Amino acid sequence: MTYNLSRQFILTSIAFLLSIPLPVIGNDEFDVSGFISVGAAKSSRESVALRNFGIEDELSFTSDSVLGLQFDFPLNNNAHVSTQILAREFTDNFQLDAEWLYISQPITRELTLRAGRLRLPLFLHSEYYYVAQSYPWVRLPLQVYSLSLAITRYNGVEFAYDYPVTGYDLTLRGIIGKAKENVQFGGLPAELATDLVFGFTIDGKWEDLILHGSYLRPKFDSASMLLPNESVSASAELWSFGTNYTCGNWELNAEAGSVEAKPELSLFQREQSHALGWYTSLAYDLAIFTPVITLAGSRFEDGDTHDNLETYAMTLGLRRDITPRSSLKFEITHGEYIDAPVLFLLPSADSQPQKLNILGLTLNAIF
Repeated sequence: MTYNLSRQFILTSIAFLLSIPLPVIGNDEFDVSGFISVGAAKSSRESVALRNFGIEDELSFTSDSVLGLQFDFPLNNNAHVSTQILAREFTDNFQLDAEWLYISQPITRELTLRAGRLRLPLFLHSEYYYVAQSYPWVRLPLQVYSLSLAITRYNGVEFAYDYPVTGYDLTLRGIIGKAKENVQFGGLPAELATDLVFGFTIDGKWEDLILHGSYLRPKFDSASMLLPNESVSASAELWSFGTNYTCGNWELNAEAGSVEAKPELSLFQREQSHALGWYTSLAYDLAIFTPVITLAGSRFEDGDTHDNLETYAMTLGLRRDITPRSSLKFEITHGEYIDAPVLFLLPSADSQPQKLNILGLTLNAIF
């Protein structure tokens, strides 16, 4: 159990929460905002796959604890700079790192160019990936959000076009760049780099309905995944579709994602492999607290043998809003997980789903 850093993080986080001034610090020229989560998680048995996300069979404070600060300031009448500084105990040992840092410049009224380190807009909740206060769960559903291999950012450019439609907000994005990330494979630290990543997204909003779709094609230049000093050449295709709908006190979230590894992926010497993940989640605000139920599943397909492995999970959660800017969340998950070092690749032939329970608790705030 990781006590030293965890205790330091928790004490620092609590002191930080108590010292947060409200409302948000900022003015017309310079804006500062931030978020924080202090979490604890435990699984009923050891799982290599869950260890990639800091979830172990002993109580751990590393998986869901995070601190972030965001700074926005103008360069001139049009361009501005935005950066998000992130500190995570898991994978980063609570070291500060720029999750994003980019310059935004409007080209026309509808077209905007962003360049620098940017958020990878693959999923419905990607923009708020680490801001647990913004979504109903303790953590984003792993069956979908693990498909990105924990890559949440890239260095490159983005073109965003706001398509003018009466009564609708429609945004098209095109991205191109490179990504490099420190990740966990089989519970061991590894570095994953892409030689090229490009894709596009489409986002639509109409009253209480939000739709998101994306396509992404990364080419992995190197990855020291399971073996030290090993490089792996690979490419993949990823797509996702998600929706958020609110109706009175009800909130519905649903997403599906897919990743297909191409033949040059030589890690398991397979022709190709394919993984599909999905979830459907329903929450109801009772004022005192908000119960949340989530059903999720994964499907792995072997391109050589055409064998399939399927897993399912159900999560029951409760959210208690302490203030409009802070909340306490608890959830329990019962489901199946395949004990594979890399979730988006097909596990070895003798892998079988294992049933386990996961407990999670987080204290979250934005400021």
